[in-house]
Amino acid sequence: SNTTVAIPRSTYSTVHKLPHLKKLYISDCDCLENIFTFSTLESLKKLEKLTIRNCDAMKVIVREEVQEDTTTLSKKVVFTSLKSIKLDGLPNLTGFFLGMNVDFEWPLLEYVQIEDCPQMTVFTSGQSTTPRLKYINTGLGQHNLECGLNFHQTPSTSFDCISSNPTISEGRTWSFDNLIQCNLGYSHEDTKIFPSSELQKLEQLETIHAQDCEMVEEVFEVASEVTNNESQTGVEIPKLREVDLKELRSL
Repeated sequence: SNTTVAIPRSTYSTVHKLPHLKKLYISDCDCLENIFTFSTLESLKKLEKLTIRNCDAMKVIVREEVQEDTTTLSKKVVFTSLKSIKLDGLPNLTGFFLGMNVDFEWPLLEYVQIEDCPQMTVFTSGQSTTPRLKYINTGLGQHNLECGLNFHQTPSTSFDCISSNPTISEGRTWSFDNLIQCNLGYSHEDTKIFPSSELQKLEQLETIHAQDCEMVEEVFEVASEVTNNESQTGVEIPKLREVDLKELRSL
């Protein structure tokens, strides 16, 4: 008689080591859902710059691995050399790493750019320690973020469109409330830079740089209902010290 023998599938998986990787740039890889497995992180001792752009299917940067013995999982990850992280144009990215019970340390991290990532809710599920990180950079500019990478976001339809959709800024980690530098270029497609509903929130704004924004008609929008009101009150922007506007042809 015929006998069928079931051969168990091996649970062994290859752990990729990248001990000499210093810079990683990935762009326009629309089928890629993640970059690293969690077990790879330990080898990234020399990684200094990480840039991921325009990858439509990207869900997380680091994928969680399922292991039977969860006690062997590291409770802390240290990126000893990483100085710069740029995440741009990732419409399905929900976070950097969303595995449980893992904290991250980024002792040299100084620059973080998160732009056009509308589904991102947290950076990591555990705590992140970033002693050198002072700001978060978005499509609007530079934000003073006291919580560092320990933010909690509400998904939006346009992560980058704080200025074009003022309701999005309510309750968001990066908003007009903590905007320090406004830096806009040709990609800004709105007719205004600061909506009238947000003007009272610009207490930390120090500089405005805008160049080649062909659609911009107003820097500070005047609300239509008070345009003809002689008794309208002024809005103070106490820390604004520099305004640089170039080639705003519709202004």
